[in-house]
This record gives sequence, structure tokens and C-alpha cells, in this order.
Amino acid sequence: MTLKPRPQSGLTWPFYLKTRFGLLWRAGFILNVTASQQCVSFDNIVTFNAHDGASRKAEIISSQTESTHDPLILLLTGIMEVDHETKPFVLLPWSPLHEGAANANADEYPRLAKQWFLGELGRTMLALDTVLRKLWKSEWPVRCAYFLTQGFCDRIKDRSCLHLHERVKASDCNQKMSSLIKINAIFCSLTAMHRKKLMEEHFQERFSGLRRYWLESLLRELIFVSSFEQCAQAIAEAQSKILSSRQNPQQNKGLFVLAASIEDLLFHRLGKGWKERNDLSSLFEQIQVSQILGTSTSVYPFGDDKSTDLV
Repeated sequence: MTLKPRPQSGLTWPFYLKTRFGLLWRAGFILNVTASQQCVSFDNIVTFNAHDGASRKAEIISSQTESTHDPLILLLTGIMEVDHETKPFVLLPWSPLHEGAANANADEYPRLAKQWFLGELGRTMLALDTVLRKLWKSEWPVRCAYFLTQGFCDRIKDRSCLHLHERVKASDCNQKMSSLIKINAIFCSLTAMHRKKLMEEHFQERFSGLRRYWLESLLRELIFVSSFEQCAQAIAEAQSKILSSRQNPQQNKGLFVLAASIEDLLFHRLGKGWKERNDLSSLFEQIQVSQILGTSTSVYPFGDDKSTDLV
């Protein structure tokens, strides 16, 4: 049985199905990447996988040649490939490229589709960073150091101490570490594209500081300072995961890229940042970071240039 064109629209069934499926897929993409802006706690962030998937897709795109056409990106941007010599691609009615591609040749549609996707991804990641910073401050407020070390705080009664007065639990440390590793894995996966300058200018300007902020946040938890505020077992488990990823890069690509980013930060601290971190305690801190990375060498995931771009 052959499918006939829909009488009311005049579209052939393949064209009609691609249009409907493309609309649904694009709607799902937009809902997933914007839902994080309405989250009120880390437990509600169900879009980590969506952002991670988008980052991985962008990584694949960045490694493709100019002539390679990604079918999912074409579908997302409403571009349909047709068997026509002079016009190999057409824009579907709902395509977001109509305005930008008004004066472009049909051959340029795939390139414009990649630019659109990377631009949307960059804006989404910057918005995600803003939301995560607010959530982090509300979810993990600063604890009162006097209460942690002495067991009480004289300023609780008159409420003059604005810090949290609770003991640190092992479950809190595990959840905090897990969230930071997920966040860093997502942002660090964009490092290669940033260095290739594939993203929009606004993202290019902000990415180094954004990446540095979350890496520093992670290292503050990975470096053992005091049992009053940290759980040694949670730190050891997280360090073991990162070290394992260095030894087996194919096992977890996200952790492997995160480990390479930590190495970037370490070399930055020992180089440009040494003037700010040349005291004895900072030296011990860098030794701990080195121990997290281990002694094994592995393939650098960000290209041949190992110069850091951290600010």
C-alpha cells in the first residue's frame, strides 16, 4: 500500500511526517533546555541529561567537515533534503532559519543550521550557569565555622549570625560532590568548541570565567581541609572516579574531559596563577590536585595546544 498525499494540505506523507516529527522534536528540545530555568532545587533538575546530550551533539558537529550534514540538526532546524540538482535543500514552514537564510543559497542551509544550533546551545548554557549559581547558594549555604568547631554559636539567639547551623552529613557531601561533577562535566565538554572559536562571541567571552568558577568550586570539595566540613570517604570516592577516568578514557568520556580540565587549572595555578598561590598551604593544595590526576599520561582531548585559557 502506498501513502497518498494529504488532501487538505497537498503535502506528501514523507514531507508531512518529517514536518510533524521535526516540530515535536524541536519542541522537546526547547522544553528540555529551558525547564532548568524554573527549577527550585537540584533534585528537580531533570535536564542534566538533555544538556549533556546537546553538548555531545555539538562536540560531534564541531569535528565534522564542512560538507557533512547532520540529519538531526537538519530536522531540528526544519531543513529537508530533496532530490533536486539546483536546490538540494528546502526550508520547512516552521524553520527558525527563514529570516537569517533569506538571501542565502540552498547549499548554505546546513551550515546555517549548525550555526543556529551552536548559538542556541551557547545561550542555553549561559542561562543554565546563571540558574545553577543561584540554586547552589540556596541549596548549600555557608555553614557557621564556630558552630562546626565548637558545637554552638552565641549569636543564634539574636539571629546575628546568618550562616547555617547544622552538622555536615556524609549524604550532603556525596550529593554536593555528585552535583558538582555533573555540572563540570557538562561545561567542560564545551572546551574544545570554545578553543576552535565555533560559538558566538558572547559565549566565547564568558566561557573561560564560567568554566573556572565551577572547576574551583569542585576543587574546594575535592581537596581535604577539615573533617568538620567535609567527609573523607566522599572525597576519596570522587577522587577515585576521576583518577579511573584518566586511566580508562573510554569508560566515561565526561569524567575524562573533566580530569583534563582539572589538569588545565593545575598548570594555570603553577604558571600564571603562581603569584597568588605561592604560600605553603597552596603548595600542599596543588600536591593534592596532582594526586587526584595520578601519574599516568593520556590523550589530551582539547587538541594539540595545551596552553590554558583560564582567566
